[in-house]
Amino acid sequence: LLDDPAVDVCVLDLMEASVGDIIPLLEGAQAVICAAGFTPTYLSGVDADLSHQIDNVGTLKLLSAAEASLTVERFILISSLLTNSPGR
Repeated sequence: LLDDPAVDVCVLDLMEASVGDIIPLLEGAQAVICAAGFTPTYLSGVDADLSHQIDNVGTLKLLSAAEASLTVERFILISSLLTNSPGR
């Protein structure tokens, strides 16, 4: 899939980017796949606010940009939330 010339991969810092910064990156895109990182807050030494800023606020920025774009029809969220700690 990543070898497909119709696929553009964009890596950006969701904490630094604004919705306005993201919208032009989505120009012409039909779909957005969001795979924002998340570090579980139950692990020791994890900054809960940082996790919230990346997983929640960052994902919402990307979703808002996709909604504001004129071409994005699908938003696909990939999450591995809690997959490394079964039973919690």
